[in-house]
Amino acid sequence: MVIRGIEVPKKSTTPMEKNYHIKVLVSTLLILGFSALLLKEDAVCPGKADVPSGTQEHTLLTKDGRVRCYGLYVPGSYKEGREIPLVIALHGASTKAERKIMLNSFASSASFIVLYPQGLMNPPGYVVKKRTWNGGACCGYAKDVGVDDVSFVMEMIENIERLYTIDVDRVYMLGFSNGGLLAYRLACTHPNTFAAIATMSSGPSEWHNCDILSPVSALRLMTDESTVAASLKESLVWNKCENSTERIDSVKGILEGKDIEGTLFRRICPSGAEEIQYHFGVGRHYWPPFDLYIKPVGAYQPKEVLQIVWDFFYEHPKVK
Repeated sequence: MVIRGIEVPKKSTTPMEKNYHIKVLVSTLLILGFSALLLKEDAVCPGKADVPSGTQEHTLLTKDGRVRCYGLYVPGSYKEGREIPLVIALHGASTKAERKIMLNSFASSASFIVLYPQGLMNPPGYVVKKRTWNGGACCGYAKDVGVDDVSFVMEMIENIERLYTIDVDRVYMLGFSNGGLLAYRLACTHPNTFAAIATMSSGPSEWHNCDILSPVSALRLMTDESTVAASLKESLVWNKCENSTERIDSVKGILEGKDIEGTLFRRICPSGAEEIQYHFGVGRHYWPPFDLYIKPVGAYQPKEVLQIVWDFFYEHPKVK
């Protein structure tokens, strides 16, 4: 080989150097292959048939190197510079995430932004193919491998707050079943972020002893007997409510055209937070839309479940 008129002897490669280069090549291919596997595993977002009309699909590269998916709905009433509430909707263990909690019509009329984060799909080897969250004690692949869903949701919120003028006193979470567990976990670990949460067919689980420093109001809707608590006493430490008085009332509802009766548990905590639980033991473990209406105490007409949720959020900005 000649460089600038000077002949340079060709460098020979020793067997040791060859082995080194082969090892580097193999390691690089393994890393690329593993990264491709993660992308294939994590970035499979639901198809358009599973996404509510008007929802934008996005991906997010999280700090732990995973590509995660989420949907975003921004109402037409949004104006840049004007604060708007944010609701994070956490699906249960399911294959079609957003279809389980559809808030777009409420978001359009009440004017709030909705985020639909996606849990990770159980890989081959699991009996059921569904998306799950690491809620602590449950569920599926996300729990088994310790996926950091808390960081994923918080990173997603940070991104949205950079793009839109979010009312930081009105950030809420709505979760069904496995998503409800994650909602309690997030409220436990990041109480300063959330004003209130609402869950259905889900309770605090191992997070009931979380001594949160910033109050987070909570609404629970229980329709299946398997997860019904006798009262709100399972979360005594939640919101520092040990010494609060629990009020119990009868409440009526309508399920698929039939009258049903239930119990309303309610307490206002010294911290200023409020906790409400509607209990209808009708043996249903899935999120509306199924035909369920609830008549709140003192109301003239029953309300759709999602209207109950939004009314609760609207009445509970962040307690200072």
